[in-house]
Amino acid sequence: MSDPSALLASLNFQLKFPQVENFHEAGIIKQTQGIQKPDIESRGDQKPIVAVLLGWFGAEYKYLAKYSDIYLEKGCIVLECITPMKIVMTEKSKFPIIAHRVISILEEHDLECNPLFFHALSNAGAWVYSYIVKELEILSKGKQLNIKGTVFDSAPFPLSTHRVYNTMLAHYNSNYLFGIKYPMAAVLASLWSLRTFWWYNQMAAKVCLKGDQYERGALVPSQQEPFPLYNWLPRICGVRNHAYLFLYSKADSITPWREIEKIASTLRFRGNSVMLVKFPGSKHVQHLRKHPEVYAAAISTFLLNQMNYSSSEKSAVYWN
Repeated sequence: MSDPSALLASLNFQLKFPQVENFHEAGIIKQTQGIQKPDIESRGDQKPIVAVLLGWFGAEYKYLAKYSDIYLEKGCIVLECITPMKIVMTEKSKFPIIAHRVISILEEHDLECNPLFFHALSNAGAWVYSYIVKELEILSKGKQLNIKGTVFDSAPFPLSTHRVYNTMLAHYNSNYLFGIKYPMAAVLASLWSLRTFWWYNQMAAKVCLKGDQYERGALVPSQQEPFPLYNWLPRICGVRNHAYLFLYSKADSITPWREIEKIASTLRFRGNSVMLVKFPGSKHVQHLRKHPEVYAAAISTFLLNQMNYSSSEKSAVYWN
Protein backbone atom coordinates (compact mmCIF):
# COMPACT_ATOMS: atom_id res chain seq x y z
CA MET A 1 0.00 0.00 0.00
CA SER A 2 1.65 3.16 -1.19
CA ASP A 3 1.51 6.47 0.67
CA PRO A 4 -1.23 5.70 3.24
CA SER A 5 -0.78 9.17 4.75
CA ALA A 6 -2.03 10.77 1.53
CA LEU A 7 -5.11 8.56 1.62
CA LEU A 8 -5.83 9.39 5.25
CA ALA A 9 -5.51 13.09 4.49
CA SER A 10 -8.04 12.77 1.67
CA LEU A 11 -10.71 11.05 3.77
CA ASN A 12 -13.59 13.24 4.81
CA PHE A 13 -15.36 11.13 7.40
CA GLN A 14 -17.94 13.10 9.35
CA LEU A 15 -18.73 12.78 13.04
CA LYS A 16 -22.16 14.10 14.00
CA PHE A 17 -23.68 14.66 17.42
CA PRO A 18 -27.40 14.84 18.22
CA GLN A 19 -29.10 18.02 19.34
CA VAL A 20 -29.14 18.68 23.07
CA GLU A 21 -32.86 18.02 23.39
CA ASN A 22 -32.31 14.45 22.17
CA PHE A 23 -30.27 13.68 25.30
CA HIS A 24 -31.43 13.41 28.87
CA GLU A 25 -29.16 14.43 31.71
CA ALA A 26 -27.14 11.19 31.72
CA GLY A 27 -26.59 11.10 27.96
CA ILE A 28 -28.95 8.20 27.28
CA ILE A 29 -31.17 7.93 24.22
CA LYS A 30 -34.37 9.93 24.54
CA GLN A 31 -37.65 8.12 25.20
CA THR A 32 -39.07 8.03 21.68
CA GLN A 33 -39.88 5.56 18.95
CA GLY A 34 -39.76 2.51 21.17
CA ILE A 35 -36.40 3.20 22.84
CA GLN A 36 -37.10 3.59 26.54
CA LYS A 37 -34.73 5.07 29.10
CA PRO A 38 -35.35 2.38 31.78
CA ASP A 39 -34.62 -0.42 29.27
CA ILE A 40 -31.15 0.99 28.65
CA GLU A 41 -30.32 2.14 32.17
CA SER A 42 -31.24 -1.23 33.59
CA ARG A 43 -28.31 -2.72 31.66
CA GLY A 44 -25.87 -0.15 33.01
CA ASP A 45 -25.19 1.64 29.72
CA GLN A 46 -24.70 5.30 30.61
CA LYS A 47 -23.28 6.42 27.26
CA PRO A 48 -25.08 7.29 24.02
CA ILE A 49 -25.09 4.84 21.15
CA VAL A 50 -22.59 5.38 18.35
CA ALA A 51 -23.71 4.40 14.84
CA VAL A 52 -21.04 3.96 12.17
CA LEU A 53 -22.48 4.36 8.67
CA LEU A 54 -20.45 2.74 5.87
CA GLY A 55 -21.62 4.18 2.56
CA TRP A 56 -22.33 2.46 -0.74
CA PHE A 57 -20.33 2.76 -3.96
CA GLY A 58 -20.72 6.31 -5.27
CA ALA A 59 -22.50 7.56 -2.16
CA GLU A 60 -22.52 11.24 -1.21
CA TYR A 61 -22.73 12.64 2.29
CA LYS A 62 -25.91 14.59 1.50
CA TYR A 63 -27.66 11.27 0.83
CA LEU A 64 -26.01 9.41 3.70
CA ALA A 65 -27.33 12.15 6.00
CA LYS A 66 -30.85 10.73 5.61
CA TYR A 67 -29.67 7.55 7.31
CA SER A 68 -27.84 9.54 9.96
CA ASP A 69 -31.03 11.39 10.82
CA ILE A 70 -32.65 8.14 11.95
CA TYR A 71 -29.95 7.69 14.58
CA LEU A 72 -29.53 11.37 15.46
CA GLU A 73 -33.23 11.68 16.25
CA LYS A 74 -32.78 8.92 18.80
CA GLY A 75 -29.89 10.72 20.50
CA CYS A 76 -27.14 8.64 18.86
CA ILE A 77 -23.73 9.88 17.78
CA VAL A 78 -23.08 9.11 14.10
CA LEU A 79 -19.83 8.54 12.21
CA GLU A 80 -20.38 8.80 8.45
CA CYS A 81 -17.81 7.00 6.28
CA ILE A 82 -17.70 6.93 2.49
CA THR A 83 -14.88 5.07 0.78
CA PRO A 84 -13.45 7.06 -2.16
CA MET A 85 -14.52 5.65 -5.51
CA LYS A 86 -10.92 5.25 -6.63
CA ILE A 87 -10.32 2.74 -3.84
CA VAL A 88 -13.46 0.77 -4.66
CA MET A 89 -12.60 0.69 -8.35
CA THR A 90 -8.81 0.32 -8.62
CA GLU A 91 -7.14 0.41 -5.18
CA LYS A 92 -8.99 -2.21 -3.15
CA SER A 93 -5.77 -3.09 -1.33
CA LYS A 94 -6.28 0.10 0.69
CA PHE A 95 -9.50 -1.08 2.37
CA PRO A 96 -7.53 -2.04 5.52
CA ILE A 97 -6.42 1.59 5.84
CA ILE A 98 -10.06 2.71 5.75
CA ALA A 99 -11.01 0.16 8.41
CA HIS A 100 -8.12 1.17 10.64
CA ARG A 101 -9.08 4.82 10.31
CA VAL A 102 -12.66 4.13 11.40
CA ILE A 103 -11.43 2.47 14.59
CA SER A 104 -8.89 5.25 15.16
CA ILE A 105 -11.58 7.94 14.98
CA LEU A 106 -13.62 6.13 17.61
CA GLU A 107 -10.57 5.96 19.86
CA GLU A 108 -9.57 9.57 19.26
CA HIS A 109 -12.99 10.75 20.44
CA ASP A 110 -13.16 8.28 23.35
CA LEU A 111 -16.12 6.48 21.79
CA GLU A 112 -14.75 2.93 21.76
CA CYS A 113 -16.56 2.06 24.99
CA ASN A 114 -19.93 3.45 23.87
CA PRO A 115 -22.57 0.99 22.64
CA LEU A 116 -21.58 0.65 18.99
CA PHE A 117 -23.61 -0.28 15.90
CA PHE A 118 -22.36 -0.63 12.33
CA HIS A 119 -24.66 0.13 9.40
CA ALA A 120 -23.19 -1.09 6.09
CA LEU A 121 -24.84 -0.12 2.82
CA SER A 122 -24.31 -2.33 -0.23
CA ASN A 123 -21.11 -4.29 -0.76
CA ALA A 124 -18.86 -1.22 -0.62
CA GLY A 125 -19.95 -0.72 2.98
CA ALA A 126 -19.77 -4.44 3.69
CA TRP A 127 -16.19 -4.59 2.39
CA VAL A 128 -15.08 -1.93 4.86
CA TYR A 129 -16.98 -3.76 7.60
CA SER A 130 -15.21 -7.03 6.79
CA TYR A 131 -11.85 -5.33 7.24
CA ILE A 132 -13.01 -3.76 10.50
CA VAL A 133 -13.79 -7.30 11.68
CA LYS A 134 -10.30 -8.33 10.60
CA GLU A 135 -8.74 -5.29 12.25
CA LEU A 136 -10.41 -6.16 15.55
CA GLU A 137 -8.81 -9.58 15.44
CA ILE A 138 -5.40 -8.34 14.32
CA LEU A 139 -5.20 -5.65 16.97
CA SER A 140 -6.88 -7.80 19.64
CA LYS A 141 -9.34 -5.00 20.35
CA GLY A 142 -12.54 -6.97 20.02
CA LYS A 143 -13.06 -6.94 23.79
CA GLN A 144 -12.42 -3.20 24.05
CA LEU A 145 -15.04 -2.11 21.53
CA ASN A 146 -18.58 -2.36 22.86
CA ILE A 147 -20.15 -3.58 19.60
CA LYS A 148 -23.85 -4.33 19.97
CA GLY A 149 -24.92 -5.14 16.43
CA THR A 150 -24.61 -4.72 12.67
CA VAL A 151 -27.15 -3.56 10.08
CA PHE A 152 -26.76 -4.64 6.46
CA ASP A 153 -28.71 -2.72 3.80
CA SER A 154 -28.67 -4.38 0.35
CA ALA A 155 -25.66 -6.45 1.41
CA PRO A 156 -23.57 -8.53 1.65
CA PHE A 157 -23.60 -10.71 -1.45
CA PRO A 158 -21.00 -12.71 -3.40
CA LEU A 159 -19.72 -11.02 -6.53
CA SER A 160 -20.04 -12.39 -10.04
CA THR A 161 -19.49 -10.88 -13.47
CA HIS A 162 -23.23 -10.41 -13.93
CA ARG A 163 -23.60 -8.64 -10.57
CA VAL A 164 -20.61 -6.40 -11.21
CA TYR A 165 -22.18 -5.47 -14.55
CA ASN A 166 -25.51 -4.60 -12.88
CA THR A 167 -23.72 -2.53 -10.24
CA MET A 168 -21.81 -0.53 -12.84
CA LEU A 169 -24.94 -0.13 -14.92
CA ALA A 170 -26.86 1.29 -11.96
CA HIS A 171 -24.02 3.66 -11.11
CA TYR A 172 -23.58 5.03 -14.62
CA ASN A 173 -27.34 5.24 -15.08
CA SER A 174 -27.46 7.62 -12.12
CA ASN A 175 -24.83 9.75 -13.85
CA TYR A 176 -26.89 10.08 -17.03
CA LEU A 177 -24.39 8.60 -19.48
CA PHE A 178 -27.26 7.17 -21.53
CA GLY A 179 -25.96 4.87 -24.30
CA ILE A 180 -22.39 4.95 -23.03
CA LYS A 181 -23.35 3.26 -19.79
CA TYR A 182 -23.86 -0.18 -21.37
CA PRO A 183 -20.44 -0.63 -22.99
CA MET A 184 -18.80 1.07 -19.99
CA ALA A 185 -20.43 -1.36 -17.58
CA ALA A 186 -19.52 -4.31 -19.82
CA VAL A 187 -15.88 -3.24 -20.03
CA LEU A 188 -15.56 -2.78 -16.27
CA ALA A 189 -17.25 -6.11 -15.54
CA SER A 190 -14.90 -7.84 -17.99
CA LEU A 191 -11.87 -6.21 -16.38
CA TRP A 192 -13.09 -7.39 -12.98
CA SER A 193 -13.40 -10.95 -14.30
CA LEU A 194 -9.92 -10.93 -15.85
CA ARG A 195 -8.36 -9.51 -12.70
CA THR A 196 -10.10 -12.09 -10.54
CA PHE A 197 -8.86 -14.91 -12.77
CA TRP A 198 -5.34 -13.48 -12.58
CA TRP A 199 -5.39 -13.21 -8.78
CA TYR A 200 -6.59 -16.77 -8.25
CA ASN A 201 -4.15 -18.16 -10.83
CA GLN A 202 -1.30 -16.37 -9.03
CA MET A 203 -2.40 -17.87 -5.72
CA ALA A 204 -2.68 -21.33 -7.29
CA ALA A 205 0.81 -20.99 -8.79
CA LYS A 206 2.28 -20.10 -5.39
CA VAL A 207 0.64 -23.13 -3.80
CA CYS A 208 1.96 -25.39 -6.57
CA LEU A 209 5.50 -24.02 -6.26
CA LYS A 210 5.78 -23.48 -2.50
CA GLY A 211 2.99 -25.56 -0.98
CA ASP A 212 0.22 -24.53 1.38
CA GLN A 213 0.85 -21.80 3.96
CA TYR A 214 0.05 -23.27 7.33
CA GLU A 215 1.29 -20.49 9.61
CA ARG A 216 -1.74 -18.49 10.66
CA GLY A 217 0.35 -15.40 11.35
CA ALA A 218 1.47 -15.31 7.74
CA LEU A 219 -2.10 -15.00 6.53
CA VAL A 220 -3.67 -12.64 9.07
CA PRO A 221 -1.92 -9.29 8.41
CA SER A 222 -3.77 -7.28 5.77
CA GLN A 223 -0.52 -6.57 3.90
CA GLN A 224 -0.03 -10.28 3.21
CA GLU A 225 -3.38 -11.07 1.63
CA PRO A 226 -3.07 -13.07 -1.59
CA PHE A 227 -5.11 -10.30 -3.24
CA PRO A 228 -7.56 -7.55 -2.18
CA LEU A 229 -10.90 -8.62 -0.69
CA TYR A 230 -9.64 -12.16 -0.26
CA ASN A 231 -12.05 -14.06 2.02
CA TRP A 232 -14.04 -10.91 2.83
CA LEU A 233 -17.41 -12.70 2.84
CA PRO A 234 -16.29 -15.82 4.75
CA ARG A 235 -14.77 -13.43 7.31
CA ILE A 236 -18.19 -11.85 7.89
CA CYS A 237 -19.91 -15.22 8.01
CA GLY A 238 -17.30 -16.45 10.51
CA VAL A 239 -18.41 -14.07 13.26
CA ARG A 240 -20.21 -15.67 16.21
CA ASN A 241 -22.29 -14.39 19.15
CA HIS A 242 -23.26 -11.20 17.32
CA ALA A 243 -26.53 -9.55 16.20
CA TYR A 244 -27.52 -8.68 12.63
CA LEU A 245 -30.34 -6.84 10.89
CA PHE A 246 -30.73 -7.45 7.14
CA LEU A 247 -32.70 -4.93 5.06
CA TYR A 248 -33.32 -6.18 1.52
CA SER A 249 -35.85 -6.58 -1.28
CA LYS A 250 -36.84 -8.99 -4.03
CA ALA A 251 -36.95 -6.04 -6.43
CA ASP A 252 -33.22 -5.37 -5.98
CA SER A 253 -31.56 -6.21 -9.31
CA ILE A 254 -28.05 -6.01 -7.82
CA THR A 255 -28.31 -7.79 -4.49
CA PRO A 256 -29.89 -11.26 -4.86
CA TRP A 257 -32.38 -11.70 -2.04
CA ARG A 258 -31.84 -15.46 -1.88
CA GLU A 259 -28.13 -14.91 -1.20
CA ILE A 260 -29.01 -12.53 1.62
CA GLU A 261 -31.24 -15.15 3.20
CA LYS A 262 -28.55 -17.84 2.78
CA ILE A 263 -25.97 -15.64 4.50
CA ALA A 264 -28.46 -14.80 7.24
CA SER A 265 -29.14 -18.51 7.72
CA THR A 266 -25.40 -19.22 7.97
CA LEU A 267 -24.95 -16.52 10.59
CA ARG A 268 -27.95 -17.76 12.57
CA PHE A 269 -26.56 -21.29 12.48
CA ARG A 270 -23.33 -19.98 14.02
CA GLY A 271 -25.19 -18.68 17.05
CA ASN A 272 -25.88 -15.13 15.95
CA SER A 273 -29.11 -13.22 16.46
CA VAL A 274 -30.57 -12.45 13.03
CA MET A 275 -33.46 -10.15 12.08
CA LEU A 276 -34.70 -9.98 8.47
CA VAL A 277 -36.82 -7.21 6.94
CA LYS A 278 -37.82 -7.75 3.30
CA PHE A 279 -39.21 -4.65 1.62
CA PRO A 280 -41.71 -4.85 -1.27
CA GLY A 281 -40.77 -3.16 -4.53
CA SER A 282 -37.72 -1.13 -3.44
CA LYS A 283 -34.53 -1.20 -5.52
CA HIS A 284 -30.90 -1.32 -4.48
CA VAL A 285 -30.20 0.95 -1.46
CA GLN A 286 -33.64 2.51 -1.96
CA HIS A 287 -35.45 0.90 0.96
CA LEU A 288 -35.31 4.01 3.16
CA ARG A 289 -36.53 6.19 0.32
CA LYS A 290 -39.48 3.93 -0.52
CA HIS A 291 -40.40 2.82 2.99
CA PRO A 292 -39.09 5.47 5.45
CA GLU A 293 -41.41 4.61 8.34
CA VAL A 294 -40.88 0.85 8.16
CA TYR A 295 -37.13 1.33 7.72
CA ALA A 296 -36.84 3.61 10.75
CA ALA A 297 -39.04 1.29 12.82
CA ALA A 298 -36.80 -1.68 11.97
CA ILE A 299 -33.75 0.26 13.15
CA SER A 300 -35.54 1.27 16.35
CA THR A 301 -36.58 -2.31 17.11
CA PHE A 302 -33.09 -3.60 16.45
CA LEU A 303 -31.45 -1.00 18.71
CA LEU A 304 -33.95 -1.66 21.47
CA ASN A 305 -33.50 -5.42 21.29
CA GLN A 306 -29.72 -5.20 21.45
CA MET A 307 -29.60 -2.56 24.19
CA ASN A 308 -31.82 -4.86 26.26
CA TYR A 309 -29.54 -7.80 25.55
CA SER A 310 -27.97 -9.05 28.76
CA SER A 311 -24.36 -7.98 29.24
CA SER A 312 -23.71 -11.40 30.77
CA GLU A 313 -24.08 -13.09 27.40
CA LYS A 314 -21.01 -14.28 25.51
CA SER A 315 -18.90 -11.69 23.70
CA ALA A 316 -18.73 -11.70 19.91
CA VAL A 317 -15.99 -13.77 18.32
CA TYR A 318 -14.56 -11.96 15.30
CA TRP A 319 -12.34 -14.70 13.97
CA ASN A 320 -12.94 -18.43 14.19
